[in-house]
Amino acid sequence: MKLNIRAKIILIGAGLSFLLMLVALIFSFSVYRTKAKETLSESVDNCINQLDLYFKDEDSLDQLNNLSDAVMTPYRNDPDEPEFKDVDEKYLYYNKKYGFYKNSNQGMLGLALPTLQLRSSYYEFSSILASSISALGSQNSFFAYRDDERSRLVYVIDSIYYLDDKYDENSRFPGAYYTLSLGDGELDDIGNYQSVSLSGRTYRYLDIIRKTPTEEGVYSEYLGSIFVEFDEHAFDKSLNDFLLTEFIAFVLATVFLIIAYAILVHFALVKNIKRLDDTARNFTEKVLSGDSLNVLDPNVKTKDELGKLSRSFVTLEEEIINYTDKIATDAREKEKMNAELSIATQIQLEELPERAFLDKNVKINASITSAKEVGGDFYDYFYVDQNRVTTVIADVSGKGIPAALFMMKAKGLLKNKIIAVENLSQALFEVNNELIENNKAGLFVTAFVAVINVKTGEMDCISAGHEKPYLIENGKVEKLNINSNFVLGGFKNFKYTAEKVKLGKRKLFAFTDGLNESINAENQEYGYERVEASLSATDDLTLEDALVKVKNDLKDFVGQEEPFDDVTLIMVELNDGFEFSVKEPNYDAIEKITDNFNEYFSTIQNADLSRVDVILDEMINNYVSYENKKDFVLTVKANLVQNSLKLQFITNGKEFDPLSQEDKVFDGLSAGTSLGGYGITITKSLADEMTYKRIGDKNYLTIIKKVEIKG
Repeated sequence: MKLNIRAKIILIGAGLSFLLMLVALIFSFSVYRTKAKETLSESVDNCINQLDLYFKDEDSLDQLNNLSDAVMTPYRNDPDEPEFKDVDEKYLYYNKKYGFYKNSNQGMLGLALPTLQLRSSYYEFSSILASSISALGSQNSFFAYRDDERSRLVYVIDSIYYLDDKYDENSRFPGAYYTLSLGDGELDDIGNYQSVSLSGRTYRYLDIIRKTPTEEGVYSEYLGSIFVEFDEHAFDKSLNDFLLTEFIAFVLATVFLIIAYAILVHFALVKNIKRLDDTARNFTEKVLSGDSLNVLDPNVKTKDELGKLSRSFVTLEEEIINYTDKIATDAREKEKMNAELSIATQIQLEELPERAFLDKNVKINASITSAKEVGGDFYDYFYVDQNRVTTVIADVSGKGIPAALFMMKAKGLLKNKIIAVENLSQALFEVNNELIENNKAGLFVTAFVAVINVKTGEMDCISAGHEKPYLIENGKVEKLNINSNFVLGGFKNFKYTAEKVKLGKRKLFAFTDGLNESINAENQEYGYERVEASLSATDDLTLEDALVKVKNDLKDFVGQEEPFDDVTLIMVELNDGFEFSVKEPNYDAIEKITDNFNEYFSTIQNADLSRVDVILDEMINNYVSYENKKDFVLTVKANLVQNSLKLQFITNGKEFDPLSQEDKVFDGLSAGTSLGGYGITITKSLADEMTYKRIGDKNYLTIIKKVEIKG
């Protein structure tokens, strides 16, 4: 409900008030109705009791008996009278039969004799019955004789009929009778204070019995019954009037209470809550807008919970102001530190050589991913002399700036010592001792160092507590089986032992433990098996693409997990073949590549070399003709192993598999014949073996051609 707190509190109070009002109304009405019925019943019982006492008098009983006999004697003598539709019809019948006159002094007595002698007693008893009507507010009361044999009530005395001509169809004149029917209550055996329903009306009746003592016992004589009518509709109407009056009174009282409650709630609760709300809103707006903050006091002076909350607001505002000032100070410090870290990162990266290196003797590609702004991993490569190149990969213990500073120290020492000292073991011996000096932080370095002779393909290498690298050739991945020496900076005067390995045409892949120890969301380690599986698919890739694949495989494994350690990769390959790149679609490059190729492979027989030139011409021409990419690069690689020449065409263009193209058959020149599209068919016919792969966004086409070597 989108209501403010004042409306909600008033609504709740109003609902509870009306609910309580309704409960009180129902309860009070129920009590009133019960009490009213009890009072009315007691009043009727008292009235009938008075009548009972009156008619116990012998004189009254005699007069009542005479009236009853005066009516019942002719009734019994003429039991089979016809049915009449109205009073006039009945009057004409009895006037004719008995000689009655409508305006005679005797009045219309029905079956009673005109010589009724006790006429004064009729008026007396009728007045007594009428007095009961006045006392009870009933519509009528009468005295009747119960004819149980015929289920009739024969009227004797009526409280509203006075033996004159003022009669109507509702008058119960003497001698008329009422036949009991379905729906009427049953008249019990003769007794006192009974209730009965006649024609839908409720009566309380009293049987008048005269008891006469005799020698044989008490003789009981039934004289008749007095009936008093209750007007229940009038009683219900009075109750409804009471209910309506009571409801109006309750509603007015409830409305008054709600208004008083609303005023009380406003001054005792809502007003103070609004102060708290306004204070909180104003303070929040200042915080969000960046304005200078000051304490805003809600100024609720009560000693209840709202007063305590007001004082807590002030305390909270003071804490927020202090905390905001601290955050601002920390932010400035962090910004300053980030700037310094950015400079440190830049300096650290500038200390590393370029990540890609290529000359006529060797190819090197490296990658470094720091877990923090600055890291402890590093790599390096440099020529010791014209025939020997050194490659280094290392991991400093610890993280952050201390590790970065120690890394720069270790990197400089390694390069200087390896260049200055001929023996690799002695160089690392001296590096180790110098790193230990003044190393109060207790940092150390794991490193793999290799000095490669680019002419012979031999490699002197030392693992100083570092991960053993891999050798890769023709999809086969093999871990370099060398001994692990102690870390650098750990133990003084440790003697390191260098080992010789024949690198030859194999690729060397070295890495830091951030690769194999990376963890995914399921707390699984990347491990050596996944490293080896990733490397096995990099044989035909360039060094750059090979490292990209390894990093992508690692990224797919760890997902969104944050790295906890630096990951550094380096791959080295000796050049034992031809490599040339074209940076843009250029037909002039075909001749240049072919000339360089022929010069490089001059030992191949001229006939075979001419066939290879055709392959180069057709394939380069095909790539250049159909590729319109702006950053297009075509790389041609070739190496000779015994009598097999391996050609590799690498492009970063759209996916294109030349092996899926159907061979064209030349059937002579005719109108509309195109000479294009025969290059792939010619290349297939000249090659001994062709394979195609799409790796990442690059096409790799490999062609094997058997050739003869001169002399």
